[in-house]
Amino acid sequence: MIAKGLIVHDAFVCAVYLDGKHDRLLRLRDVKVKDIRMMEVYSANGCAEDVPGKPGIRVIRPLGRPGYTVYIWLKH
Repeated sequence: MIAKGLIVHDAFVCAVYLDGKHDRLLRLRDVKVKDIRMMEVYSANGCAEDVPGKPGIRVIRPLGRPGYTVYIWLKH
């Protein structure tokens, strides 16, 4: 995603929130730059991972893969 001086490139994104709601299937490339009103990017020490064999349960491992959490608000 490249827009207005912001480049999110080659980064591991832990989670994307669209208008305050977590969307596990949304990728940054699915959002059109012209539709974005505001965007916040936060560094995460470890990304949440699904627990094998326990659907719906996620944990953050102490030495998990670092990445980013992205919050996107759309123009309405």
